[in-house]
Amino acid sequence: MASQLRKTGIEILGDTSWGTHFCHFYETKDDLLDILLPYFKAGLENNEFCIWVVFDPIKEDEAKVALRRVVPDIDRRLAAGDIEIMVHSKWYLQGGSFDMDRVITGFMEKLAQALAKGYDGMRANGNEAWLTQEDWQNFAEYEQRLNELIAGRQVIVVCTYPLALAKASDFFDVAHSHHFVIARRHGNWEVLETAELRRSKQEIEKLNTELERRIQERTAALAQAEQRYRSIFENAVEGIFQARPDGTFLAVNPALAAILRYQSPEELIAGRVNIKQIYVDANYWPGLEPILAQQRVAMGLQCEVFRKDQSRIWTIQNVRAVRDDHGALLFYEGSIQDTSERKMLEDQLRQAYKMEAIGRLTGGIAHDFNNLLTLINGYSAMLLERAAGTGEVEDELRQILTAGQKAALLTQQLLTFSRRQMFLPRVINLNRVVSEIQPMLRRLIPENIEIVVHLGPETGQVKTDPGQMDQVIFNLAANARDAMPQGGKLTIRTADVRLDEAYLRAHPGVRPGRYAMLVVTDTGFGMAETTKAHMFEPFFTTKAVGTGTGLGLAIVYGVVQQSGGHISVESEVGAGTTVRIYLPSVDEPVEKPSPVAARTSAARGQETILLVEDDDAVRTFANTVLVGLGYRVIAARDGNEAVATSANFGDRIDLLITDVIMPGMSGPEVAKRVQRERPQIKVLYMSGYVDESNATPAILDRGAFLAKPFSVEGLCQTVRDLLAEDKGAHGSADSGSEAAECGRDAAS
Repeated sequence: MASQLRKTGIEILGDTSWGTHFCHFYETKDDLLDILLPYFKAGLENNEFCIWVVFDPIKEDEAKVALRRVVPDIDRRLAAGDIEIMVHSKWYLQGGSFDMDRVITGFMEKLAQALAKGYDGMRANGNEAWLTQEDWQNFAEYEQRLNELIAGRQVIVVCTYPLALAKASDFFDVAHSHHFVIARRHGNWEVLETAELRRSKQEIEKLNTELERRIQERTAALAQAEQRYRSIFENAVEGIFQARPDGTFLAVNPALAAILRYQSPEELIAGRVNIKQIYVDANYWPGLEPILAQQRVAMGLQCEVFRKDQSRIWTIQNVRAVRDDHGALLFYEGSIQDTSERKMLEDQLRQAYKMEAIGRLTGGIAHDFNNLLTLINGYSAMLLERAAGTGEVEDELRQILTAGQKAALLTQQLLTFSRRQMFLPRVINLNRVVSEIQPMLRRLIPENIEIVVHLGPETGQVKTDPGQMDQVIFNLAANARDAMPQGGKLTIRTADVRLDEAYLRAHPGVRPGRYAMLVVTDTGFGMAETTKAHMFEPFFTTKAVGTGTGLGLAIVYGVVQQSGGHISVESEVGAGTTVRIYLPSVDEPVEKPSPVAARTSAARGQETILLVEDDDAVRTFANTVLVGLGYRVIAARDGNEAVATSANFGDRIDLLITDVIMPGMSGPEVAKRVQRERPQIKVLYMSGYVDESNATPAILDRGAFLAKPFSVEGLCQTVRDLLAEDKGAHGSADSGSEAAECGRDAAS
């Protein structure tokens, strides 16, 4: 639409808006031309279609002559139809009389035609000097209707009235139906307001007031929105930024300043920090720019960045390239979230899963090896007993047995790491354990290493296997010794600690509460991060080939985990190592070790034994040993066969010997079903390892336990001791002679 403000050409009016309807009172022809000539000239210049309805004192030809003075090409304009000049009778009095409806219809048709031809609008003038008193009332109504019709339309109308013919009442009628009046006063043209103009001004004032109110409301809403945005920006926990195309930060929030360890956003911006240069990987941003050029946004970017102090943190970033309509880059914006803690927790969880998987693997391997070693060591011992004193292959057999025993120790260490070893916990005082082991450490640690022990007076009791705890301290001390070949300082410290929420967040899976802490610190070589990542894995070692098994720290890990505790390690190359072990404190008195039961004088027997073992070779070996000692043995391949055999066997069965972990039915379940029918039967469990389903303390509450690989002597003596409990037999022979007798009987 054409501009709402139009040039009137009349100096005292200036510009006016479409829909303006005003009147002009004149006394002379010059008064009339003084207003109308500049009025039509401006209309033609404004690309408006013009209509001039003339009456005395100006005729049609006089109007053309007058226009030539201000519009040199008026003849061309007339020929082109840009302006029409007509007498009043052709416009107002067609048919001989004034017909208001016909005149208004003709006026609106002229406007429509002008707009259709491409004019911006229309301006018109009519000289009302022809009016008679009889027509005056109708014409006043016409003016009012015309005023209403042109409101808001692309038209401007001026009506001219001769003062000589107008009465006072006529003046007020005319003024009432127009926006304003132009008339001479004291020789000068003046614009006189009319009631209509005042009403228009009042409406405009109302509109201005309403507009002002809305602007204020909008401004307040924008201020609130700005405040909300600013609050989100300032208080967001994620870092938010805008950066110039060259990468220097344009705006940052306090969270980002804190993430990058600047005192304030102002410090970060003033330092001309460049987002393109904060990445640890120098090729990161160059690789990101093509993505932003093509997609404009990149989401969920995981990357490592430098802080102000050159420390490194992991972040997740979202970055957007903001461009103008022509594709030119304006700035970058996005968010940065510090994910270091999350990544640390993920790494710890991943490490825990890895250690668990390795533990299951090593536990399973150790279990199978224990079955094989039971056969190797057992048959070797039996053959060695038979060959004793003959000189034939005796040394070779002894070498086989020695190797088998070393292999058994190795599998025991693997089971310790995997938390499936024989574990007999009782309440002990950690300070007492350290104190009792300190003299032995002096024999382990060379003189050039100083040993310092600090025992916290408030260190509480813990529940763990005392023998395994000794092994933990020995292994940590040995590792510290090997890290200080030129000498140094080994510090062992205990303390009572309570783990807070911050520590728990950094160590998932750790429960809150009181812990007894054992700290072992050395001043040795220290470890790199790559070494720390594998330090608890079995067979991982940094020592020379042949100088270590790589199981020392794996055993420490297994014992601590099985005790319900956890480990943290701090180490840097050249700065030594600190290992902290946290064991849950218990409010129970220290338990004294159970006395060793007296051994029976004889290993042989005649009782009936139900033997359940799914491994055919182990079952055959155990059966051979027991039958050789005089026992009556009923062998079963699995739990179902054992339960059925017990149900169908009519005589007394004195002892059930069962493997713990078997396909189908476990050993404890076999014992439960058999004891339901035979409540007096004794139970001996045997297993290569324990797990959640056959935790050692629970098994010992329901029967005795024999760990694989077991020796001939171990099997026969355990069986004899267990069966002798009912008879109250307490022999006086020493264990060495008993073991020898047992071995000879089994081998015979």
